[in-house]
Amino acid sequence: MGLINPAKEVMINKIDIEDFPQIFEESEIGDIGTLKLEVRKGAVPVCESPRRFPVGVRKQIKQELQRLEKLNVIRKVEHPTEWTTNMVFVVTPKRNRVCIAPKKLNENLIRNRFITPTVEEITPMLSKAKIFSVLDAKKWIPSNEVTS
Repeated sequence: MGLINPAKEVMINKIDIEDFPQIFEESEIGDIGTLKLEVRKGAVPVCESPRRFPVGVRKQIKQELQRLEKLNVIRKVEHPTEWTTNMVFVVTPKRNRVCIAPKKLNENLIRNRFITPTVEEITPMLSKAKIFSVLDAKKWIPSNEVTS
């Protein structure tokens, strides 16, 4: 019937990272500033005991922690703190990861509640857009500031 005319060619413009150095840093981890975390009044701090790691991975753990410290993702603390959580070291074929699960801290944070916009709400804003990008938030880690 000829009602639909499929696009014969899709034009994809690749923007060179070097054209926008203020947006793309050399770091593989993005930085969007400091995130302020507020702890509920009266919350009882929890210090979890550190886990023991096999001797065979301790060097890898130290290297990964030093790398994250160099990228300003984490900060070395050499004094007692009220809140601590266990660390897990995940070994993968491509790369090793340091993970934490601050469950007790998360339970005591004051949450900022907001409604995520729906596709129907966002679509009209995209009608005249010409350039789209993909954000991989997998490696983004904010600087955290905890206040009580």
